[in-house]
Amino acid sequence: MFGRIRRNFLLVSLFSVFVVLFVLLGSINISNYFNMASGCDEVVGMILDNDGTFPDGKRHDPDSRPELPFQTRYFDVTFTPEGAVYEVALEHIAITQETAVQISLEVYGNGYERGFVENYRYGHKTLDDGNELYVFMDCFEALDDFYVFMRYSILFGSIGFALVAILLFFLSGRVLSPVKESFEKQKRFITDAGHELKTPLSIISADTEIIEMQSGSTEWTSSIKEQAARLANMTEKLVLMAKMDEGKPLVMSSVDISASLEEATKAFAPLAETKKMEIDYQGKPGLNISANPDSLEQIWGLLLDNAIKYSDGKTIKVRLFEEGKFVKAEFSNHCSDISEESLQHVFERFYRNDASRNSSTGGHGIGLSLAEAIMNAHKGKIKASYDEGMVTFSLSFPK
Repeated sequence: MFGRIRRNFLLVSLFSVFVVLFVLLGSINISNYFNMASGCDEVVGMILDNDGTFPDGKRHDPDSRPELPFQTRYFDVTFTPEGAVYEVALEHIAITQETAVQISLEVYGNGYERGFVENYRYGHKTLDDGNELYVFMDCFEALDDFYVFMRYSILFGSIGFALVAILLFFLSGRVLSPVKESFEKQKRFITDAGHELKTPLSIISADTEIIEMQSGSTEWTSSIKEQAARLANMTEKLVLMAKMDEGKPLVMSSVDISASLEEATKAFAPLAETKKMEIDYQGKPGLNISANPDSLEQIWGLLLDNAIKYSDGKTIKVRLFEEGKFVKAEFSNHCSDISEESLQHVFERFYRNDASRNSSTGGHGIGLSLAEAIMNAHKGKIKASYDEGMVTFSLSFPK
């Protein structure tokens, strides 16, 4: 149990750290990219505004970078309205005309005014004579700086994440030690209390039987025996629940689940008859799973007893079948006083949909919690559903 809590704590903590790092580094890199693209667009726009060259005034403007025209490597290609190459200007870059035309044809007519093609940032403008001017600026260094920064940010982010994971792994035990101590005390209390209660409950039951032998049975002695049996049953379940919480693996073996469930339904048939009900069992024979036989008997008993106690119909349906890689068992009974909201809580310990009815039927709200714990120990699943007045508990066992 504590191991599962620690594992969940680590998973939640590491996921939170990952999300923070992902958002933080992602935001920084996205911002860096847009800043880089914006800087390139500013230069490309300056060249487009001057129809393919740097304005002469920029060389002497004290507020500008006078070396910018000499550092910028660019070329421009002009297309006629019909799409033919009209002019190629290569004075400011060392590439062939064939390469320049090939690059320009990749973006010609794509409908975008700005963008990247290979290592070039391009811009588009329609000239007064109807020709289309495309300016391509070499942004290799800017892109290289961007990719270098991105790689280093991912590298150091990964290192930071790994260091946090290592620290959390070693410190989580200390952080969760109060939880572990509290859980151990609770488990020890339940186990000790259960064992301590067994003796007085046995004495109460024995003394009550002696009184009945001497003075005859009365409603008071019957009530004492009934409540003592109820308390003994609840104590047994609590102790079993505490053992299940320890997380110790059950001893598994190959079990004929078909025979096990069929025997359980036959054993509970007389109890159902006393309530004027019948158990309708339909199961595929010869199904085998890896399970603990005693635990299977317990879960059958819990679900059949639950169905008999809380059904307000005449028939309890039990089904067993294969579905893919699972063997499934379903327990269905008519129940008119349960809601969808209640089904979300039925596996919680001591939850009661109707406290007065549970008192009259002898329920104490831990049977379904124990059933869920048994299914978890078998690496299976149990769920509850409600449809047209029928409540169904579905169990899935891996083959």
